[in-house]
Amino acid sequence: MSREVSIGERRFYIVSEPEDGGWKAQVLELLDDKGSTKDMGIITNGETRGLADERAVGVLQHRLREP
Repeated sequence: MSREVSIGERRFYIVSEPEDGGWKAQVLELLDDKGSTKDMGIITNGETRGLADERAVGVLQHRLREP
């Protein structure tokens, strides 16, 4: 399962999948309209899909703010 998140002009996919009774979320940056992506190296876990996704978005936002 995935959802798209926009931060500024950049677009990202939060890709989630069940894992060990919980959920794992990974962040990919959408590079172009052809669907090319780049792994952002962010993987989070949570008891629910929503929790794992929100943690991934939080880490992404924090990373993008760093100089």
